[in-house]
Amino acid sequence: GAAFQKKIATSSNPDAVTAEYTGSSSSFSTDEANDGFQIEVLQLAAPQTNIGNFLKRDAYDLPPGSYSFDLNLNKNSYEFQYNINTGDTNEDILHKLARLVNNSQIGLKADLLVGSQDMVALRLESKQTGLSPEEEAIFKIVPENSPESQNTMEILGIDAVSAAAENSIFLLNGREHSSYSNTFTINNVFSVTLNGVTEKNKPVVIGFKSGSEAVTDDVQLLVDSFNSMLETAERHSGTKQSNEKLLADMGNIAKAYSPELDPMGLSVSDIGLITVDREKLTESVESEQADEHIDVLNHFKDAIGRKA
Repeated sequence: GAAFQKKIATSSNPDAVTAEYTGSSSSFSTDEANDGFQIEVLQLAAPQTNIGNFLKRDAYDLPPGSYSFDLNLNKNSYEFQYNINTGDTNEDILHKLARLVNNSQIGLKADLLVGSQDMVALRLESKQTGLSPEEEAIFKIVPENSPESQNTMEILGIDAVSAAAENSIFLLNGREHSSYSNTFTINNVFSVTLNGVTEKNKPVVIGFKSGSEAVTDDVQLLVDSFNSMLETAERHSGTKQSNEKLLADMGNIAKAYSPELDPMGLSVSDIGLITVDREKLTESVESEQADEHIDVLNHFKDAIGRKA
């Protein structure tokens, strides 16, 4: 059986912030220990982008020859060598450079930007976002120390930073924090993803589905997977005795628990399929006997798990 999450995080504005509850529990529970929190997003974390000069697509601005440049990234240096052949247009060369960078798989993505009137430029973007205080840039491009390579780099212009990397900045319950990325954990319990900047003084509230709602959802998942297991076994029941035995055993577990499940809105059919009356189930999980009902659910779940 799958592990059940006892709590499901909700967001009042998923366009700006989404959250997932990562504190684990493999059993149903209605305990509400953790209250939610509020987040205002002031700035999203961003990658570094270098955009080269716009060049005419089918012109020949770059002289044929062999060139190289260093790309310095996270304390590593990579040397890129490339040839320009007679008959290579500007666009051919930019495509060649984009492939060179993408195939190297060093954490940059390269593509061509199309400008107006048949002009194209090479864009390089880091996959990483954010900058530590010691870093000036995520990546730096330096042409080889020869007049030819330097001249070619001047024409290409991909060594100029167009947009510097940025950290995300957000207010958590009113206090300012920042992160290198747009996804981070809070108290080891929530994984939070920032999707957009919020309006001033309109924080996003991250909370929980009520315990009963979370349990009802979890029971529904359990029932759905249990039923589909029975239906699969039934479809193949003519083919193997083992399928018939599985069908009977699984069905018998549900039937054995039927007297305890029925008052909670879980009714068991002749072959053991279960239907859920969500309203009745929610009431039983919110009632004074909630703990007993949850015990029954956990025992039922464990019995299925053992048999499966």
